Amino acid sequence: MMMAANEEAVIEKCLDSIKPIAGMIVFQNNSKNPDKTCNIVKSWCARNEVPLHLYDLINEGTWDPAFHRNDVFKVANKISTFEWLFRMDCDEWCTFDGEMDLSEYKDYDILSPRNMVNDGVCFMRAAFYRTGIEGGWPKGQAAHEEYHSEQDQKHGHIKGITVHALTKGTDLHDDKEIFQKYYREALGLEKQVLAEFDGKNLDTYHLWYAARSYSDIRDERYRKYFLSEDHFRHCMERSIYLFETFLKENEMNENNIYAQKYGYVNSDRTWLDYGYLAYINIYFVNRAIGKSFLESVNYLYSALALNPWRSECLNEMRIHFYDIEDWYSLFSVTSKMKTIKNPFPQDGLFIDPSAYYDHNPQILDNRSLSAYWIARKTNDKQEKDYYYKESIKDIEYIFESKRLSNAISADTKERLKENLAISKDHLKKLL
Repeated sequence: MMMAANEEAVIEKCLDSIKPIAGMIVFQNNSKNPDKTCNIVKSWCARNEVPLHLYDLINEGTWDPAFHRNDVFKVANKISTFEWLFRMDCDEWCTFDGEMDLSEYKDYDILSPRNMVNDGVCFMRAAFYRTGIEGGWPKGQAAHEEYHSEQDQKHGHIKGITVHALTKGTDLHDDKEIFQKYYREALGLEKQVLAEFDGKNLDTYHLWYAARSYSDIRDERYRKYFLSEDHFRHCMERSIYLFETFLKENEMNENNIYAQKYGYVNSDRTWLDYGYLAYINIYFVNRAIGKSFLESVNYLYSALALNPWRSECLNEMRIHFYDIEDWYSLFSVTSKMKTIKNPFPQDGLFIDPSAYYDHNPQILDNRSLSAYWIARKTNDKQEKDYYYKESIKDIEYIFESKRLSNAISADTKERLKENLAISKDHLKKLL
């Protein structure tokens, strides 16, 4: 089951990817002025002999993704003759690791596959629903917010399938078509928000997506499709302005971060993520238009202050400090990444396993390396002792973990063994 407005650039790849599990497509069109999306869906279903139920649901008022998702869920539940319903967005696609066997989950009502974004972010999101169960998405929440039900339903994680999101910046689609899609989307959403603004209530949900759509075409691969360098800079500056307006309207700007954070934790953690991602995107857009790390890094710090349970900003700092060999800063950042834990995994907040030490040996490798060089450069004997021991401890942790040691190459293992021996030798001489 899907809902969409003008997704012709990505819909066919999405449909091709779900062909192995598609018994029927329930498709809801949300566009008043649809592009070729619906025709592509009709043609694909006819060509692949997959039954299709296509209908329109145009929301005349303020956009609420929960309203549309609940309706397509209700329609699919009513007409489906299959045991399971599967929902995904049109700019997503699936891959299968071997044969996915739903019969293994006969005791479950809701299943969450792994979701991957092309920059390495991973999260779990409910996508399979046993036909006939009752529930839905609370009004006003973002489309990826978790499903809720008053019934006692059993939730599990399904193996064998990964849902990939954010198809921009990949080789899966034509770059020009992706550029046109998100450029049109940015212009259309910005126009919609301004046209509906009554001087009091601003549609910040669509304002955020307008800003995100501009940001999504910041990649170097799309630069040639802008009319000029000035056109590119103008679009990126629009992205920054719209993100900053979103933060101000939701009182997530710097003056209110600490006061508002705990309110959002208790009321709408998804909205907290939107604020966090606004800051992250402002940072990347600033870098895309030529601003330095030092000119832009304050946005990473603001993101971290707003949502300290995510680590993309720390990972970005880690990469920068490693590149410039700032060992003290690198050690500080990787130490924070060692201690960070997401306290709300059941609520579907995004997590980035590539940015946590217990998933990624590179973080421990970086921390060990920075500790070693701090120990080498300092004249303080107590500091030398501490940092050599930290360097040894991080490498030993990698080798003690079968999963971490299996994740590194043979060459890296040899290098780490040499580093371990050198650090131990320096520590022995110090003692």
